[in-house]
Amino acid sequence: MSNNDVELFNDQVIRQYELEKETKYKKNLDFSPFEKAMKEISDERYQELDDYILEKPIKTIKKHLNKGVFSAEELVLYFLKRIKKYGSKLNALIELNPGALNIAREIDSKLKDGNNLSPLAGIPIILKDNIGTSTNMNTTAGAAVLENSMINKDAPIVEKIKSLDGVILGKANLSEWAYYMSSDGVCGYSALGGQTKNPYGKFDVGGSSSGSGVSTAANLACAAVGTETCGSIIYPSSQNSVVGLKPTLGLLENKGIVPIAESLDTPGPMTKNIEDAALLTSLLTDKENLKSENIDEILDINKKDFKIGIIDNEKIKDYFRDEDSEILSKAKEDMEKIGFNVEYVEFEEKVFKVDIDTILQYEFKKSMKDYLEEYTDGDFPKSLVDIWEYNNEDIKKRAPYGQDLLQKSAFTKIDEDEYKEVIENDTKLCEAAINEKLEKYDALVSLSNHFSLVYALGGHPALTIPAGYRSSGEPIGLTFVGGHFQEEKLFNIGYVYEQNTKHRQMPNLE
Repeated sequence: MSNNDVELFNDQVIRQYELEKETKYKKNLDFSPFEKAMKEISDERYQELDDYILEKPIKTIKKHLNKGVFSAEELVLYFLKRIKKYGSKLNALIELNPGALNIAREIDSKLKDGNNLSPLAGIPIILKDNIGTSTNMNTTAGAAVLENSMINKDAPIVEKIKSLDGVILGKANLSEWAYYMSSDGVCGYSALGGQTKNPYGKFDVGGSSSGSGVSTAANLACAAVGTETCGSIIYPSSQNSVVGLKPTLGLLENKGIVPIAESLDTPGPMTKNIEDAALLTSLLTDKENLKSENIDEILDINKKDFKIGIIDNEKIKDYFRDEDSEILSKAKEDMEKIGFNVEYVEFEEKVFKVDIDTILQYEFKKSMKDYLEEYTDGDFPKSLVDIWEYNNEDIKKRAPYGQDLLQKSAFTKIDEDEYKEVIENDTKLCEAAINEKLEKYDALVSLSNHFSLVYALGGHPALTIPAGYRSSGEPIGLTFVGGHFQEEKLFNIGYVYEQNTKHRQMPNLE
């Protein structure tokens, strides 16, 4: 890592913990709809539920639910009690779903009547607070200007979760506007959520899906859904020792999500294990190449004849911090012991010099205008200029880290022709470069989000998996990039790596 990059990273940690900013707009979690029911769960019963729920995969939890070991209502209450216990320490959530218990009770009635329900029925899920929900909760992207924003319809991915009887437990904090507000911004900070904290210690929490990663790592729900434009699922997953999938563009529907760039944005699962990531992905897509009934076939522990290319460019090494070379060497050793064929591979340096700034500036302005017009009604802003003006009325409180990125996009002079030329050239370059390597390799590997610029523009899927911890205790993830709609292969590779290394450790929150 260059000296400047080291300073920027250290500055992130200092500002997240030592210079944390308070915000007068911070929303407090409202437990009032649940208080009576929460009191009915004794400490003894809560401890019993630990054995059945804590760190367990969704499939196991669902088996216990189906057998009546606990009810869907108890499952929701268990997580609400954990949120109440650790919420102020982690600051991972912006809002709870006041209807969560009612949904759980409906699931219990369906189970009692013998209904054959989906694998997600009754399972509590947390959504990043830029994913649109039309009832009970706001959709804010962490921004003060959208504090009371009630959108007029669910995002398609939310419709999917509801149709499967999943229980949306609440909305996760995030880096405000999905970290496209200020070049001086802090990971995990938003005006409405305050500063999210890493459950493993005073380490960068990662962004922008910070609260989603922390909620998953700390067992505040069974799983979470984050979003990514360029690294926003992969980085916080790496920093919080969870599995994160940035899917192939188009695998999961991205409509109804507060956008940065609609051509690059995607939701994706953030889970404690590969099995849950594969299950959620299969349930949330309509594509034929991933179906939940095939999960056991996808996760073949005995399939090890994979050829892996570790990306070895100097540009990648520019991002390395102390111990990264050793961590990557250990990962290579682990993969070879498993039986993978592992080699180093280099890309042409030009793929790291693409112009994503032009794409984001142009698309943020256009995509936000489209989103606000389609999903919001009444007296809400209808453009980035409106949002910029609102923030400027109280800049120290509404945008304490500034809003230069938002401003550049709001007033950009980039025209459609210039944008189209850049995005066509850059996406073709990155797509072709990755596809060429994937003719020889089953997956390409880097640490954390070091390769995110290239796979994002190429539209390729990326899967990060816990790869251990630095000597300080800070988590680090190994990221596998695969071919378009090759999630099945990525999950298989990831599952074999995960099961043979088992690096994830639950954080100590006491």
